Amino acid sequence: MKQRVLALLVLFLTAACGPTVAKCTTANCMGCCDQKTDTCLAGSEATACGAGGTLCVACPATDECKSTRSCGPRPTGPDGGAVVTCSASNCDGCCDTGGCFRGVSPEACGASGASCRVCSGTQTCQKLNAASDFGGACVP
Repeated sequence: MKQRVLALLVLFLTAACGPTVAKCTTANCMGCCDQKTDTCLAGSEATACGAGGTLCVACPATDECKSTRSCGPRPTGPDGGAVVTCSASNCDGCCDTGGCFRGVSPEACGASGASCRVCSGTQTCQKLNAASDFGGACVP
């Protein structure tokens, strides 16, 4: 009887303390370890990028967390503009299959989220607004 009471007491005290959480390590984490909380994260976010149980890192603003779970440059279009889902509501330049482009190069010219066009022959892509780096039109 004493053994049962003692066993129940130990069980009760262990349950009251809550579950034990293993420390995040290279042995138990495929993503990255958050240094503040010592938890394993997926490691696929720009704010917490990493793999193999290493410490998570925050990627620089110009980078993203790649599928390799390491920071790398964001993809850009042929004129250096960022590749994003493009529409008139989020693009002051022009839209093409690669996303939103600045719209000021002869290879991708346009404005206000319209489809990019290639200037023909001797045409150049002229900026519509000198104060903006976005939006152009093909001119002779």
